[in-house]
Amino acid sequence: MKRQACAWLASMMVLAVLAPVAQAQDSHEDRKEACKEYRERLKKYQREGVMGINPLTGEVRKMDKERAREVIEDTKENIKLFCF
Repeated sequence: MKRQACAWLASMMVLAVLAPVAQAQDSHEDRKEACKEYRERLKKYQREGVMGINPLTGEVRKMDKERAREVIEDTKENIKLFCF
């Protein structure tokens, strides 16, 4: 049961971080679009919290504070990469 819970949390984190965003490419327009999407995602996370999906059950729920903080930090890092 504990292993399943850890796998579930890891899956939630991966899904939140790797949710579809324009792939990083060298063109200015691709970076501009990715920047916009990451900024919107950060605003949503800050407004509503970070949601995760249990891939085994399809259950959607808010991540705990520590996991959500990690996802938000990763999103901020992506904003630094794409928004310059």
